[in-house]
Amino acid sequence: PNSESLPLSLPHIMAFPMHLQLLLEPECPYTPMGAVHLRNRIRQYRPIKKNETLDLKASFGEHRRVQKGQEIDIITEAFVSGECVWDGLSTMLIRKNGDPTAEKISSDSVPLATPDQQFWDLPSNLGRSYAKASGDYNPIHLWPLTAKTMGFKRHIIHGMWTKNRCLGALQPQPMPSFIEVDVQFKLPVFLPCKLQLLSEKRGEETLFEVRDKSGNKPHMRGHLRYA
Repeated sequence: PNSESLPLSLPHIMAFPMHLQLLLEPECPYTPMGAVHLRNRIRQYRPIKKNETLDLKASFGEHRRVQKGQEIDIITEAFVSGECVWDGLSTMLIRKNGDPTAEKISSDSVPLATPDQQFWDLPSNLGRSYAKASGDYNPIHLWPLTAKTMGFKRHIIHGMWTKNRCLGALQPQPMPSFIEVDVQFKLPVFLPCKLQLLSEKRGEETLFEVRDKSGNKPHMRGHLRYA
C-alpha cells in the first residue's frame, strides 16, 4: 500500500477482459472454457506510477498444433503517452484437435544447488478468492464439480496466482527500473494442498521452482531478473 508504483502483474489482470474478448470473437476458432495456461512472461521497462493512465493492447501471436491440442500466444502491451512501459506473453492450451505426431519440446529445469525454501498452505476456496480479484472465473478453478466437467479430478489454482505469490516472495522493493519474470506452468496444483518454493540467486538471475510438499513434483519453473 505504500508503494508509488503498480504491482508488476496488474496490467495483465487489467487486460484479462480483452483476452476473453479475443477468444470470444466469432472469427476465433477457440473457446476460453477449459483453456489451460502454460506459460507467462512479463517485462516491465520502468515502474508504472499509480496516477498514470495506461493504454492497453491485446492481440494473438503465434499458433502451434501440439500433441495435446492447440497452443496460442496472447500478447499484451501497456503504453503511457505512446511509450511501451510493459509487455506480456501468455501461452494457452486449447485441449482439442491435437497432433499426436508433433514433437514434444523438452523443458528440463536447471538443478538448484543450494536453494532457499518456503512452504505455503493453499485452502480449497483459494481459486474462488483469486477469481474475484482477477476476473478469471474459468470453471477449472472454482469447485471440484465444475473442474470435473473440464476433465480435472479437482479444481486447480490459477497459474497467475502461483506466479504472483512467487513475486511476492522474490521481487525486490522498491520496484526496479527494469524487471522480467518468465514462468512455465508444469503440473496443475489441485486444491487444497501444501506447496514449497525453491529459489536460488545466480548472477543477475533468480531461478525458482514451485513443487509439491514432498519436493518431487514440479508445478512451476521460472526465472526473475532485474536492473
